[in-house]
Parts: sequence; C-alpha cells; structure tokens
Amino acid sequence: PHLCVVFHEMGHNFTGHFLHEFGDGVGGLYPSHRNIFVNWGGCCGRAFEEGIATLAQMYSIRHLVDDSQLYGISGSILESLKKQLASNNGYLNKLAEYEANGNKFATITADILDGMFINLANTYGWEIYPKTFKIYLDPLPSFINGRLTEIQGHTYFIAGLSAAANTDLRDRFRAWGFPIDDDYYDAHYEEICRIVNGACVVPPPPPPPAPPTSLIKDVAARIRSGVNALGEFFGKAKTALFGGESSNIFQASAGF
Repeated sequence: PHLCVVFHEMGHNFTGHFLHEFGDGVGGLYPSHRNIFVNWGGCCGRAFEEGIATLAQMYSIRHLVDDSQLYGISGSILESLKKQLASNNGYLNKLAEYEANGNKFATITADILDGMFINLANTYGWEIYPKTFKIYLDPLPSFINGRLTEIQGHTYFIAGLSAAANTDLRDRFRAWGFPIDDDYYDAHYEEICRIVNGACVVPPPPPPPAPPTSLIKDVAARIRSGVNALGEFFGKAKTALFGGESSNIFQASAGF
C-alpha cells in the first residue's frame, strides 16, 4: 500500500481511535474509559479523528525525508515521499477557503484541520506536535477525572499546543472559530505546560498599551495653556494691586 496510507492508519492506532471499538489493550495512548482525545463529539469529532491521524502521517513522512540518509531511503521511495509532502500543501488551500467563508466551526473538516496544523508548523516548527502529545500520555494530569466535555477537550488541546509553541494560541484558534473555555485554560495551563516542557515559567501579562501620541500632545498643550493663563492672571493681579488702578483683583481677572 501507499506509505501515506500506512502512516495515516498508524496514526489512528497511536491516538487510540480504535480503542472505543475493540476495547482496551489494543494500543494507543490510553485506555478507552479515559479516551479524552478522540471522539470529542459535537459537530467535529470525526474531523479530529481523521485530521490528527493525517498529522501523524505528515510528521512521519517529513521526518523520513529530512533524515533519509539515516534511514537508507533513496530513489523512487524518497521521491514518492517528497511528492506526498508537496501534496499536503493542498490542505492550506482548504484552510484558506474555510477562512474566506467565515471560519464556521460547524463546517470544519479533517482537511481544514490539517491546514491549521501545517499553518502552525510553518510558524513554530513541526516539533510542537510530539511535545503537545505528551499531555495525552499516562499519568494524565490530576485535574482530569474521566472524559472531558467537548469545549474542555478543545481547550486542553489548545493549551498543550500553546505550551509547546511557548505562545498563547487562544486568539489564533478563536479566530478559526474554536470554542475555548478561558477559565479552564487559565486554571490548568501551568500544569499542562510542565508536562509539555518539563518546567514552566508563565510569562507576565503584557504591559498596558502606551497612550497614543496625539493624546500626549493634547495633554501637554492643555498644561501649557494652563500655565500661560496663570501667568496672565498674576500679571493682571499685580497691575491691579500695585499699579494704581481702581480695579480690584476680581475686576482684573474679569477678562477670562
């Protein structure tokens, strides 16, 4: 069979896709009663099952091509793998269509999801994925007690990717239409980050934005105006008091 098919189906075994069908002990990341990864339900469970299996395929083939000499791969097999990598860029076209149509999460497909994976890999590198999958290995985090809800499953995955990329990816996935539980993310990010990276330093919140230059100039102009007004006031007061005029200090300031 074609190698891309082999790696895709192995990706299903890796993520535990078959566990709910054949019971425990078949393989995969965790036993079926703790199947928090695949079959998230809702509109898109099948898309994630297939999309993540293809992610395993894309990562494996890229690794074989990059280290072809190490694995003794050459000739027609190497060329076939390279062609498969090039064809995977078609997933980016699917992602572009999805974005052009308004990022409607209910319409997401495996191809669109794989476009997102390639998009992220082009920014943060492909090694974010093996790092992310650490969050699905036993022992699972202490805060997981059984199957996650759909929104928790998405949030858990996005938190793992964020930790692997060392970047908060919530806005990026939210722009793609993903439902995200910010309270769940904030409560558990540090523990997820420690699983992914071994240690975790949560970056401080960004400083508040500086006021716009126009505002600074406006405040400075008002201060100068106030200083000039005070100077004019005291000048008139001095004339009224010491210059022999009959006007008192209040009359002197009547011009304001």
